Amino acid sequence: MYYCLGLRFVLKINLSTFKPYFKRLFIWLSPQKELELKKLFNWTEKGYYFTDLGQIPVGGLSLSKFNAVQEPLILSELNRLTNSVAMAKAIGGDLLEEKLADLKIYQLQLQRILRFTLYFLEIRCDGKTINKIGVTSRTMGDHAPRASFADRLPEIERDLQQHYSTIAIDVLRTWQHRGNVELYFKHRYKKFNYRIGKLTEYYRFKDVDTVLEDLYAMQPKILEGQELVIWSENELAFISSLLRNSNPASV
Repeated sequence: MYYCLGLRFVLKINLSTFKPYFKRLFIWLSPQKELELKKLFNWTEKGYYFTDLGQIPVGGLSLSKFNAVQEPLILSELNRLTNSVAMAKAIGGDLLEEKLADLKIYQLQLQRILRFTLYFLEIRCDGKTINKIGVTSRTMGDHAPRASFADRLPEIERDLQQHYSTIAIDVLRTWQHRGNVELYFKHRYKKFNYRIGKLTEYYRFKDVDTVLEDLYAMQPKILEGQELVIWSENELAFISSLLRNSNPASV
């Protein structure tokens, strides 16, 4: 199954098993593998169809649906780790420190993506139009104006000046707390990737309007509950919490 966190996703099923013989294949799979594959495919009388989860490996899921699939998985794993800490507290012993460390690492990874803002740029350089996807930790809201990129845009221009003489950049849109989308976007649109020397986050689309529709369909990310707490915490608070909770006197 997919474990989605941060800017990465890992498929734990070998894609080479995706053959036209799925009905026969299920007979020879272990119960665990059968269960995993059933999360990726739905069987109907007309054949197998990808579930929303199953469309992620092939980049077939829209960005908004990707968020809808990924976010519950992230929170589910966070709850699992939190419950593991609670159980370790009840049991006592050295296990608590290990479970607290696992939880803290996960929280810090989640905090990182929540603090990132996704952006999409249109760049006109020497008569051609390209686009750039990226994330920034600089504070800005959704639909941030060009002024919010006062520090970032000069960096991008300096990179491009090594390859082009005239450069004009427009900020088409930003999405706060959507750092998780960047890698899936790159996966979904990898065939349109436009490498410029060592620069890898640029694209040339035949129909950029379709891409914009995909991006603009994403709803604003509203932080609530655990996400809001994790986003607002600082590193010192995480460390203090870890030390406090690992103190045997507090168990």
